[in-house]
Amino acid sequence: MCRIRLGSSATRQYLTTVLILFLFNPTIVTGTSSGQTPQQLLSQANYYYNSNDTSDRAADIYRSVLTRFPKSREAEQASFYLALYYHKKFYVLRATRKVDDWSSFNKAEEALRAYWTSSKTMRWTSYVSDAHYLLAL
Repeated sequence: MCRIRLGSSATRQYLTTVLILFLFNPTIVTGTSSGQTPQQLLSQANYYYNSNDTSDRAADIYRSVLTRFPKSREAEQASFYLALYYHKKFYVLRATRKVDDWSSFNKAEEALRAYWTSSKTMRWTSYVSDAHYLLAL
C-alpha cells in the first residue's frame, strides 16, 4: 500500500498539479487530442471497442473522427463502427450486468441508418451489405 503524507507542501503541490492536468487535459478527459490523425483516433476507438468498454469512449472518438475528418477514408469505418459499438454494448451489458439496455440498440439502429444514408452521398461501399444485414435483424 502506498501512503502519501499530505503534510508536506511538495506533496500537496504535486497532487494539485496532477489533479489540474487530469481535469483540464483534453486528451485525458475526452480521449482525443487535436493533433491526432484519423488513423490514430480510429486505433484508439478500436482499442476501447475491442476491450468491451461500455463507457461510450469508443463512440465519442468515432464521432470525433466523423466531425473532424468527414471526407476521410476513416470516416466510413468510424460511421459503421459507431453502430457496431452500440450493438455490441447491448450484449456486453447483458452478459456482464444482466441488463438489457435497449437505448443502445436504438442508437445502433440510428447509426446504421446514418451510415446507410451517408453511403449514398459519400460513395461508401465497404460496409453497406453489413449495415443492411444488421438493420434486418
